[in-house]
Amino acid sequence: MNVVVLGELCEDILMHNPNSVEVFEQKIWAKDVTVTAGGSAVYVSQALSRMGVDVRLCAVVGDDESGKRMLRDLQAFPVDCSMVRMLPNSDTTRSIVICDGPEKDFKGCSPMLPLYIPDIEDLGGAELLYVAGYVLYPELWTAEARDLLKKAKERGITVALDVQMFPVEGIDQLEFSHLEGVLPYVDIFFAARKEMLGLLKTEDPAGCMKLLQEMGFRGTAVFKQGGKGCVVATGGELVRRPGCTVEAYDTVGSGDIFGASYCYGAMSGWDSRRCADYAAVFTALSIGEYHNVKNYPAKEAVEAVLSTID
Repeated sequence: MNVVVLGELCEDILMHNPNSVEVFEQKIWAKDVTVTAGGSAVYVSQALSRMGVDVRLCAVVGDDESGKRMLRDLQAFPVDCSMVRMLPNSDTTRSIVICDGPEKDFKGCSPMLPLYIPDIEDLGGAELLYVAGYVLYPELWTAEARDLLKKAKERGITVALDVQMFPVEGIDQLEFSHLEGVLPYVDIFFAARKEMLGLLKTEDPAGCMKLLQEMGFRGTAVFKQGGKGCVVATGGELVRRPGCTVEAYDTVGSGDIFGASYCYGAMSGWDSRRCADYAAVFTALSIGEYHNVKNYPAKEAVEAVLSTID
């Protein structure tokens, strides 16, 4: 399986379990502060790589030490970074998040670097093009990006798109992102509950699917519902699957990991029920305690849990 992942690459600064370590019988220190390669496209790429997929990451970093270090770490994972561009005289984007069990508190992000849109020939050999964080990048709202998705679909490349949203209020993100222009070329569409409500003004999966179809979408929509699982909509059929109960340490990137593992199943020819169950288990096993890099599970560990699910 060969995949190109297009989207966000940033340096994540993650504080885990604040006020949990005692000093003089007072809990004042965090358990740890982790600095790691992050961003939607990175979590998708790492998860797919751990599943044995050949992954090419298409993203942008600065030419600072953070950017260079992240590329070294990703290449060692391994993730193919030959399509990552390093912008001269630029600082790599950084985000700060406080993680307290299943809760995450996004504190801020430095300016995002402009994304570049690859040429269709750059996707040579790809079976899947995964767009991670469509609404986050104005470059993805352009005719150039729309044409890339159109050509990819014409060449038989499966197109997956996770919308995400800007952390701002009071604007119509559906309108300014021109989502309706790319939906006809998308095979697998991902949205979390906040994105369903923010973009489509409803959390009802059937209602969301109806609106997507009115904009030309003809693929499979996966509505992510966190620990509650997901709803998969294909045509007029809805498949609801539960999540997995787990003690979460860090849920940053969990939606991206879910999307990656769902696509792994879809590209393997599985039905929507098995794809959803595999994604739920793989994600649950990825958000436990770790040091430096998430503990993405081996496929055997996922299959062992899947064997217990009805």
